[in-house]
Amino acid sequence: MAAPGLYVHVPFCRSRCVYCDFCSTTRGGEADRWLAALARDAETAAGQWGEFDTLYVGGGTPSSLALEQLESLFGTLFDNFRFDPDAEITLEANPADLDRETAAQLAALGVNRVSLGGQSFNEEVLAFLGRRHRADEIGRSCGLLRDAGISRLSIDLISAIPGQPLGSWQETLRQAV
Repeated sequence: MAAPGLYVHVPFCRSRCVYCDFCSTTRGGEADRWLAALARDAETAAGQWGEFDTLYVGGGTPSSLALEQLESLFGTLFDNFRFDPDAEITLEANPADLDRETAAQLAALGVNRVSLGGQSFNEEVLAFLGRRHRADEIGRSCGLLRDAGISRLSIDLISAIPGQPLGSWQETLRQAV
């Protein structure tokens, strides 16, 4: 039987994208209260499972948390749950949230895979979707993460956007590859 994986949903975003139907809020001021509640829940659940082989921190936008909050989040998880030493530890991130310091901090926290919410390499499409990053920030973020030692990357992309020409989608795919 395969080891279980753990998913933690961080419900905070700095802004709300027009297409999003995930449970999320832009009330980031509530993150500390949420972290405290998560810590209580994790303490209650500690010891109920064996070792996890994956940890996926999704959302929302986990990268919208302050570095101290990310430290608290990962501290809570690692203090209360066991993870395989080779576990894949993934965090979802908006390219606009990543700088050299944040990338290094993610690596120091044990993150070994980042899923970037790029959505498109086309500025008009990003504006239509309500994204707060620019297309060039996607590649920049990939470089920062690799420099920090995080080589496992994925990029979320959205296709079939109303009015999007096929050539625009093909160019996004080309740039992603």
